[in-house]
Amino acid sequence: MALKFVINDGNIIARNVKYHYQLSIDNSKTKGGGYFYIDRINKILWLYSKSHEFGSVNKEKIEKAFKEGKVEDIFKGHEIRFSYSEFLPDIIKNNDFEVIKPFVIQ
Repeated sequence: MALKFVINDGNIIARNVKYHYQLSIDNSKTKGGGYFYIDRINKILWLYSKSHEFGSVNKEKIEKAFKEGKVEDIFKGHEIRFSYSEFLPDIIKNNDFEVIKPFVIQ
């Protein structure tokens, strides 16, 4: 089990699951996914890596989903940081991420 997300029909769906396909309501409308981690102390939502079933998402798809789609309540009030890289400790250590706008989800 791992903390995973997908963009499905324009919405960000995130849960602790074994496979990304368990998050998808309609596989034909899934635009990719990855892993997430919530740093509650620093109020940062990390979205990173890719889905082995659906591939990766890009910054633009994430921005659009957060602007126009449904967002998980647990993500609200956090700055969003995104990386294509696979390992979160390396992402943080190497500053290998982009901040997604809007900077904080309300």
